[in-house]
Amino acid sequence: MFDVNTETGRIDMHRGDTGAFTIRFTGYTLTSNDRVLVTFKSPTGTEIKKEYHTPENNRIRIRLRNPETDYLEPGDFSWDARVIIDPVYDDSGNVVEGSGQEVPIVDGGAVSTPKDPMVLHIRTTVGQV
Repeated sequence: MFDVNTETGRIDMHRGDTGAFTIRFTGYTLTSNDRVLVTFKSPTGTEIKKEYHTPENNRIRIRLRNPETDYLEPGDFSWDARVIIDPVYDDSGNVVEGSGQEVPIVDGGAVSTPKDPMVLHIRTTVGQV
């Protein structure tokens, strides 16, 4: 089971399932330099972090796969998406911030979108196929 409520952003899925959904960005046109970071967090910290480099038509397709969701404990996680404008990288190649020089945006070039953190609800898996 994989269900996304497009109005609230709530995702319901069983532990270990796979699924995908698309985020369409409005109010800013993504460029090839921008990076989109999607983070799923438990109350104890980050569980899944994804970075997207090449948006198509101002959209990104987010895929959650079995290796990422199989170990998640049942319950509610928060998730959000951020656009990093003109990113700066650390020595490992991870995005650490944006310069904010291309577009005048506060918070080091980071734009939170599309709304406040949303919910990923992981359901218990009863058996294995």
